[in-house]
Amino acid sequence: MKLELEDKFNPGFGHDVPLSSQAVDVLRAIRVVTGTSPYLFPNAKSSREPMTDAAVSCMYKRMANGRFKNRMVPHGWRSAFSTVMNERAAELERDGDRVMIDMILAHVPEGVSASEWAYKRVPHR
Repeated sequence: MKLELEDKFNPGFGHDVPLSSQAVDVLRAIRVVTGTSPYLFPNAKSSREPMTDAAVSCMYKRMANGRFKNRMVPHGWRSAFSTVMNERAAELERDGDRVMIDMILAHVPEGVSASEWAYKRVPHR
């Protein structure tokens, strides 16, 4: 989740994201490969560190004979998610979904303080 470093370990910024049974099956399969590492995608040099953006960028450069080089970056997935989900919310006339999309991306909506967003435990509207 995208957060300032000092907020990453603050329980007030945590949130649960439900997963389909298929997604859970994939994550369990990955765990077989990563073993006891605390990360599903560990760093190649140390399993105690997460995979870096640079590793994912290298993957894009090497995939399909370099076809994705300079076309996709790791942060681009956040932008793609936001675009697709906001378009869908607009098509379905579900303006309230924008708040949930912001929550998933760890964005603080306009007009709400970061502390209110982090600690308010009633549904955000």
